[in-house]
Order: sequence, then structure tokens, then C-alpha cells
Amino acid sequence: MGTRTGPGSWARPDPRSEKAAIRHVWKHLRARGYTVRSKEREICGYDLHATHGTEELHVEVKGCAGSMARFFLSRTERNAGKDDPDWRLVVVTNASSRPNATRFLRYREVERVFDLEPTQWEGRSKSGL
Repeated sequence: MGTRTGPGSWARPDPRSEKAAIRHVWKHLRARGYTVRSKEREICGYDLHATHGTEELHVEVKGCAGSMARFFLSRTERNAGKDDPDWRLVVVTNASSRPNATRFLRYREVERVFDLEPTQWEGRSKSGL
């Protein structure tokens, strides 16, 4: 099961790809000597908290079922990326089959490498409607 990617389609994240991507990045970090903790259940703007000596990384992981890097970034994740110098984004393509991770990107690199476009807006009543 992958994501629909045609024109105008809503490409929902594939939960299996997301989990596989997190496992892949977790193993990658551990192999490089990092201590890794999950932050997935917290709404803090990233999935993994990694430390290695005095270095700290706050890693947001995006898993893609196919070879195209396409993902959704929440407002919380975006704000964390903009405000937190330790924040990194890792996009894992073919996450469930042959994981291929891009670099650990800082937010300014994310804006340079990816087209970020709002896909929906929240409407709130201004006058108690």
C-alpha cells in the first residue's frame, strides 16, 4: 500500500513506510554512536532525539513508499525547523523495501531542496458562527 500521487490527489502518509523510515534512521544514528530516544508520541516537531557527546540532533523523519520524496510537514514541525538549530529532516524513500535516506537537512536546506506548499487551511469562526 503506497500513496496516491496523481494531480489533485491527497497523498496520505503510509504508516508502514513511516515506521520503516524511523527504524532505518534510528539504526543509522546508533551505528554512528548516537544515543537515540523516540519523541514520536510527543508533539514537539521531531521524531527522534539523538545525542553523541555534546552534539544533539532533533530529527524529523519522513517515510515515502516509493522513490519520490513527497511528504507533509506540520506547522509544529515547520516551526521547530525554523527555530531549533539542532532540528534536521531526513526523508527516506522506498522506506518499506530498499530504504534510501537523503542527508540530514537543516530547515534552510529543506526550503532550498523542496517546494513547500500549503495543501489546506483551517477555518475558524470570527464571530461565534
